[in-house]
Parts: sequence; structure tokens; C-alpha cells
Amino acid sequence: MLTTRDLGFVTRALVALGTVAGLAAGCTIGPESAEDERAAERVEEDLERAGERIEEAGEELAAGARRLGKTLDREAVRLNREIEPRLQDAALAARVKARLIADPEVNPFQIDVDALDGVITLGGMVESDHERREAEELARRTEGVREVVSNIEVGRRS
Repeated sequence: MLTTRDLGFVTRALVALGTVAGLAAGCTIGPESAEDERAAERVEEDLERAGERIEEAGEELAAGARRLGKTLDREAVRLNREIEPRLQDAALAARVKARLIADPEVNPFQIDVDALDGVITLGGMVESDHERREAEELARRTEGVREVVSNIEVGRRS
């Protein structure tokens, strides 16, 4: 990872590169002294190190992106495993409720339907034992239902 020190180094190297490029564009004069030659060598070395550090940072970034991608893939699979059964339960409860609505012998608005792992739980209050049994039987005959738990009470609502 690039540190503040590295960024300062890269900035100095880029400024030096810009200076060198500007001078090269303006004229083709060689170093006038040994000091100028050493300064040019230092700039060249700095630029080379900056390029290496930038390349390393790019490799670290790519590795981090690959790790993130793998983590996202794992979490998507995990989330799908968790959500799938709940979606199946919701669909199953909806199918049972639809059958209750379609049956003229049952008042579907007085019956609650819940599903968990293929087990349907019926609740509420109906006016007759026949209506309770009809609702239970409709739930049992719905594809995907493993078991029916009936908490339906018979009586008149006040």
C-alpha cells in the first residue's frame, strides 16, 4: 500500500520528470556539471522506484479486488441458501390461502395461514366444525404441504 512518504516521493519524481521533459522539449543541452549529472541520475532512479511502487500498488489493488469478488460470491450463495426456504414457505402459504379463497364453503378472511419448512399452521375462528375440517383438508391437499397444524377455533365472533 502506498504511504504518505511514498506519495511525497512519487510527487517529487513526477515534478522532476516534468522538469526534465520541459527542458528536453526546449533544448538539447547536456549536463553542464558533474552536479547536474548526479541530479539527473537521482531523478532517473527516483522515477524508476516510483514506477515500481505504482506497479506494486496496482498488484495489491487487483489482489484486493479478487478477494472482494470471492467474498461477494460466497455471501451471495449463503444468502440464497437462507432466503430460498423462506420464499418457498411464502409461496406455499399463498397457495393454501388461494385454495381457501376459491372454496365457497370456507370464509378465507377468518383463517390465518402460516408456513414454515412445509408445515402449514392454520389459525382463526370459523362458524362451524365443517368449515374448520374443510379448511384443514384443503391445506393438506395442497402440493408441498408436509403437515397441517390447526389452531382454528369453532364459534361465533362477537
